[in-house]
Amino acid sequence: MNKYIFCLWLVGKLKRRKMTLSEIREDWDKSYLNEDRKPLGARTFQRYRECAEMIFNVIIECDKSTNSYFIKDKSSVDEWLVSALRVRHLSNMVNHSALIQLEDSPSGSENLDIVLQACINKKSLSLTYKSPYQPAKHITCIPLFVRLYKQRWYVVTKPTDKDYFSVLALERMLDIEEQNAPQNNLLPKEIKPEEFFKNSFGIICGDNPVKIVVRAFWPQNQYLIETPLHHSQKVLDSTKNWTDFELYLSPTYDLKQELLWNRDKLAVISPQWLKDEVIDILERMINSYRTGLPFCKDE
Repeated sequence: MNKYIFCLWLVGKLKRRKMTLSEIREDWDKSYLNEDRKPLGARTFQRYRECAEMIFNVIIECDKSTNSYFIKDKSSVDEWLVSALRVRHLSNMVNHSALIQLEDSPSGSENLDIVLQACINKKSLSLTYKSPYQPAKHITCIPLFVRLYKQRWYVVTKPTDKDYFSVLALERMLDIEEQNAPQNNLLPKEIKPEEFFKNSFGIICGDNPVKIVVRAFWPQNQYLIETPLHHSQKVLDSTKNWTDFELYLSPTYDLKQELLWNRDKLAVISPQWLKDEVIDILERMINSYRTGLPFCKDE
């Protein structure tokens, strides 16, 4: 049985209605996604249920009065991830690659299974982390949860010998192995993914979030109304030519990169120091375009 396909199927089912275990088993037996036609055991279901919660950032609870399972907060389901996995699987099944064009699969997925298993079992990982920016190093860490961002898998971890959190890219992990469960004094307090990245854009967790006002010009303002930059986004003012949006988040490298992605159809209005930083980036970009020389600086 393909664990990830079942997790996808289960979340899709429970998003629509409550189901008892017998109903889940019966529907899974009939599903076209169950290619090997293996029956669903109770222990297997509980393991895969935990995996589905980890992948899709949901809580699947059981109503004891009816013994039926349901998703506690349906709005928390990552619809983009569900849709992407569903379409990719369908395209593989019917071999209609000429009809469906998808982005490349997320990198690092070969390490996803062992990382998720360690998250579920609350065990630590031993690995070699090879980044292009520094020499390879050995890391022992406690994985907490995974995050998919811009076609890359990341895992939020707590190094066993450090008192801070670290975000690691899965494709940079080599020689990865699951270790024994860490001692209780090393385990961090429970962390909710939505709280961890609440004031961040992307995978960089900055400190001291601030109110940021951006002005999006038509038609980009309509695009940002349909697909907000951040959950804190709200409209401050609007005309036929532009819309001012307020955001509350940390002005990290990821955010500045996203603001520049909007090209000349978006401008930072405040705070002034962030506006000046974006202007500085644009001026250095112009110098690089004109000369072919690097004017970049590290952040």
